[in-house]
Amino acid sequence: RRVVARRLEQVPNQARSLLGMAAVIGRTIDLGLLAALAPDADLERWAAQCVEASVLERTSEGTRFAHGKLREGVLAELAEQEQRRLSLLVARAIERGPADRVDRYSLLAHHFGKAGAREQEALYAALSGEQAVRSFAIAEGKALLSRALDLTEETSETASRRARLHRLLGEVSHYEGRFEQSLSHLTCTLSRLGVRVPVSRFDWVLLLLRQMFIQFLLYTGLIRPARASESAALDANE
Repeated sequence: RRVVARRLEQVPNQARSLLGMAAVIGRTIDLGLLAALAPDADLERWAAQCVEASVLERTSEGTRFAHGKLREGVLAELAEQEQRRLSLLVARAIERGPADRVDRYSLLAHHFGKAGAREQEALYAALSGEQAVRSFAIAEGKALLSRALDLTEETSETASRRARLHRLLGEVSHYEGRFEQSLSHLTCTLSRLGVRVPVSRFDWVLLLLRQMFIQFLLYTGLIRPARASESAALDANE
């Protein structure tokens, strides 16, 4: 701690104000993002001063804190409320930034989470989790989707959203070979969509008999399947 404190004391006072924002962004500092948050700052001069004080360093990956403990030391100087405020500013700046950024959803989930904005965190955790699963980063995707599900309250308005999260978690469990857990999530998916899932042998027999009866009626011509209108078919082809 003394070493960290001595290093931070070497940073000029006028340069200290931006260190908090930089620490909230992460160990590797996105200077473009920092510029959007502090458009009047001379970031090149600021970075040079911090590098000279051995608080920051320049690497092939960009400008970053020379050690994780230095970033932790800067964050420790910030009050919890200030950290939340800065995290919200960072998240909103990322939202306004390029939409094609690969890590956009995961960063937004992280920063909105740090800001205590549960609704936005749930939204971006779900998007990031699905993105991770589609990239076969199964463990990461599972953690994000589970977090999104925990944050999404169970109401009539969120039923379809929760159904989608359960479906994705069902896929994840299937990938992991956890078939009972997968079935549980997929059952939850159907129930959130208002589909009753048979749970007993008797229920399954009733469902089978119902389907057999419908097929009999179709076979004998007593009922006919609904057909799309010609205009609807044309619209579908378009």
